[in-house]
Amino acid sequence: MKRLAIWTLALALVLQIVWLAVRHYRHHAGMQDLWYALVMTVGFAALAVTRARVRWIAAIPRILVGLAFTSAVCDRLGLMGGPGSPGVAWGTFPVFVTYTRQINAFLPAAIIPSLALVETIIEGALGLAMLIGWKVRTAAWGSMLLLLTFVTAMTISFGFPSQFAYAVLVMAAGAWLLATSDASFLSVDGLIERLAQRKSPAHTTTANL
Repeated sequence: MKRLAIWTLALALVLQIVWLAVRHYRHHAGMQDLWYALVMTVGFAALAVTRARVRWIAAIPRILVGLAFTSAVCDRLGLMGGPGSPGVAWGTFPVFVTYTRQINAFLPAAIIPSLALVETIIEGALGLAMLIGWKVRTAAWGSMLLLLTFVTAMTISFGFPSQFAYAVLVMAAGAWLLATSDASFLSVDGLIERLAQRKSPAHTTTANL
């Protein structure tokens, strides 16, 4: 499964790099418009090149996913500024509900507010878990599934290229690879594991000797 995840991430990275090149050289998009997708591409490219075998490198895309999720939640709650502020996509939750209605135009309008609320709770929980490294593999699986729903919804409503601006496919494939790897560097999981090892009988016996 890990090998398949690596190849899937490699394919997603190729598509993402082609999109970045077209946007920059053909549509003359500046780095200020591409920096987010570029950072994600570089971070997950490092994961793919090392085949997720280097723990500290694997931690970088894990943290990137965590930052992406938590910053998005902070944005829609108005913690990063109001609507129209530099770098702010929504600024208020009602604006995010409107965006949710647009991206899920194929769903009944009545469920959109609840969907926006549930998605925010899930994204916030997964983002925090990925950021601090708690239950990393479980959080990575959850992140992959959530990101795949984003890819699907954006493709249906806006077309497949729409997700490249946020490197959603790259993040989804990368989260899959993280779920099959050890990304516990600088994590709560790693801290818990070290504490458990210190308290184990074998460690205590060795220390006494």
